[in-house]
Amino acid sequence: MKKLFRLFASLTILLTSCSDPIDSCDLGSGPKVYIEFVNGCEMPITMLNSNRYIIASLKPGDSKTFIHNTASFVEIEPLLYFSGVRNGYVVFEPIGEEDFVSIPFLSFERLLDREGYVIEDREHYRWYRYTFVQSDYQFALENGTPLEQ
Repeated sequence: MKKLFRLFASLTILLTSCSDPIDSCDLGSGPKVYIEFVNGCEMPITMLNSNRYIIASLKPGDSKTFIHNTASFVEIEPLLYFSGVRNGYVVFEPIGEEDFVSIPFLSFERLLDREGYVIEDREHYRWYRYTFVQSDYQFALENGTPLEQ
């Protein structure tokens, strides 16, 4: 029964989702779920989908928001899947250093768990915000794949 519910919820999200920037997406009247990634690191970050296409380039201080119009408020992991983020990669690009590193998004367990996000709930929307910090880069260095510049 639980798997059937997840399948139904996932299909609902797929049929009603949008990943365009906030200002350019007509989301209708259902609840909205925003997922924002903020670069709190001292280096640029690039987020890639599973095909290694860029879905976000974040300079220090930049952010990228994915928006989903949903039938109800759902948890973060299915939304990450439909944003193209969940099965993708995070690339840290140190300025003036050689330690460029790529790590699968799935390796960051806290990115898949709502506990890693600041969550703001309102009547008509839920906002998930994750801020990448220097410890994320250190984790990537220890667990990711070094890249050639």
